[in-house]
Amino acid sequence: MASLHCVKSLIDKGIDGGYVHIIQDYLSNRLIRLNINNSTAQKNLSRSSPQGGGLSNFLWNSDFDDMLGQYDIDPIILSPFVEDCEIENNVQAFADDSQLVLVSKSLLLCQLAGNNILSQMLAKAEVKKASYSVSKSNAVVFSKRNIPFEVEMKLGNDRIPVSTSNKLLGVVLDSKLNWHEHIEKQSATCKRLIFLLNRCCKVKWGLTRDVLNEIWTGCI
Repeated sequence: MASLHCVKSLIDKGIDGGYVHIIQDYLSNRLIRLNINNSTAQKNLSRSSPQGGGLSNFLWNSDFDDMLGQYDIDPIILSPFVEDCEIENNVQAFADDSQLVLVSKSLLLCQLAGNNILSQMLAKAEVKKASYSVSKSNAVVFSKRNIPFEVEMKLGNDRIPVSTSNKLLGVVLDSKLNWHEHIEKQSATCKRLIFLLNRCCKVKWGLTRDVLNEIWTGCI
């Protein structure tokens, strides 16, 4: 993250000035040094925070929070649809994984509005010296009806692939929301676990039934 923008984010949130100065001092004149054998390499840091650092989660959350919530959509995009359709949007995140959720009766409106919001998110990320990965992104259209045209979502100049399902916090959401794919994946995971337990925990190996019961109950 860009240090100045992180500090500005704290100020905008109304954080006490004394704490802001402490964070600003922490983010100023940072130097990383690597010592290997008799050699030393060092570099000045202007962004990011050390993984596992005591303040890293706080700094990330306070700065990335600006990327979340509802976005204002360009009225030029909405004007042809104002009388016919409404659209809701919300950007959510878990750690550094973010999701843009769009709800409307018009798929075309979702596409236009989604691309407009993605461009805003990309612009914000560039200011913060952050980035989004197209290779780790995908779009899913949740609809019971057939899709009448090929959906095109873009992140900058790159096209985001459209798939039939996506995994969100361990839950597989398929385009028809029938949960078949999620149940199949969970069943396969359980079968592998039971197979491994059956190989590793046997009565003949000297484990008492109480111990075996504790192991199986804990794993299941």
